[in-house]
Amino acid sequence: MPALKGGRSIGVLLIATIMLIAIELLGAAPSVQAAPQADRPAAARSGFRLAATSALTLDVPILMYHHIGARFSSPYNIATQDFAAQMNYLAQHGYTAVSVDQVAAALRGQTTLPPCPVAITFDDGYAVQVHNALPILQRHHFHATFYLVTGYISMSHAFMNWDQIKGLMKQGHWIGSHTYRHTAVGSLSGSALKREIVAAKTKLENGLGISVTTFSYPYGSYSLTAQRVISDAGFTSAVCSVMQEEPRAIIWRLSIY
Repeated sequence: MPALKGGRSIGVLLIATIMLIAIELLGAAPSVQAAPQADRPAAARSGFRLAATSALTLDVPILMYHHIGARFSSPYNIATQDFAAQMNYLAQHGYTAVSVDQVAAALRGQTTLPPCPVAITFDDGYAVQVHNALPILQRHHFHATFYLVTGYISMSHAFMNWDQIKGLMKQGHWIGSHTYRHTAVGSLSGSALKREIVAAKTKLENGLGISVTTFSYPYGSYSLTAQRVISDAGFTSAVCSVMQEEPRAIIWRLSIY
């Protein structure tokens, strides 16, 4: 079982965090279908489940990555070989990669997920995600959701450019928004908040010719005001790495580092 930093294994983390909280942006659904327990790998069959105020839950781990194999020390950087081992574990234990949008649709009762689903996500749009993580994802036929900071695109060689992002899309990966300048939206209001959420979404959609419907909160910074702006902008899901007092407003992710 591949080890993460601190001696933890991805299997143990999947057992401890295989959960999904229904999000307010999607509205309520009468029922949700999930894969039967017998169809899930051993790592996914656990009685542990975090409590949620909503009755809508799904057993779906959502993994969050940042730097993969970067040439500097960072708490958000993991070695390429560790990432490869983690993806090998998922493949060997029968996990199927799905998008955050697919998970959100399942919560709305609009679709069902395959047995043993997992959502793989990347934040910030670092170029190392293309250089180091993408070949490993391709090896296992895994697709991921890339949450991009719009203002960072093509800013330097450290970040993806538009052609690289379009290449991800051609290979079947999904694109989400991570604000305009990686700002803590929970502390913003008015025009500054709309720039980070609405203007960032518009620039992504115009640059890529797609509809961007999933959002990632930088720093886990959340507010009801930001949630309303996100919903009004046309996002149908939002992910966060910090548990909030209002759990229906977000989908919680497991940070891997």
